[in-house]
Amino acid sequence: MDHLQNVQERMQQMSFDHLPLAAQPKAKKTIRLLKDCFRQVEKETNKALDLGKIEDALPPFKRCVSPSDFGFHNAIRTADGVKFFDFEFGGWDDPAKTAVDFILQPKVPVREGISLPLRVISRIEQEAFLKRTEILQPILKIKWFCIIGGFLGKLRYSQLMTIVPDAEMHRFIVGKLDKIIRAIEEEVEHGVH
Repeated sequence: MDHLQNVQERMQQMSFDHLPLAAQPKAKKTIRLLKDCFRQVEKETNKALDLGKIEDALPPFKRCVSPSDFGFHNAIRTADGVKFFDFEFGGWDDPAKTAVDFILQPKVPVREGISLPLRVISRIEQEAFLKRTEILQPILKIKWFCIIGGFLGKLRYSQLMTIVPDAEMHRFIVGKLDKIIRAIEEEVEHGVH
């Protein structure tokens, strides 16, 4: 429920009236698509919780240290193996969220169908872990779309205005909106939402 609430709060910050006029129709469509997906994901998550398919919040002893921005873009290869860094938004979290973030982070995408390394989880916990990843993935996917479209929030947009030249802002915004719209429409086409 905390993840749903986080996504809902992000979406409540979204608007399009502060964007360049030419980008507003796509921004409006993006927000509508995100909200439609969110309603469906929220409904499915509540159903899974009501049926007892997953725990709402994990007890502390089942949590792990999670870097949050977890992916190969924040890793280096050393003589001792791969080492991850950038724990700026890290914390004590659900291992399923860590796994889903690794798969969904957009900077260095992980190949479709990659298997999760389950040997670190006891066999008893594997089924629960896989069910949690299945339930969390659509929630966190919407969260990543919200992060990519962060400029739909007025504060993030004003921050971007200081680093993205005016001449490039429209192209930047439309490119990000197109990416989100395309991803959501492909999922709808394949019956995911």
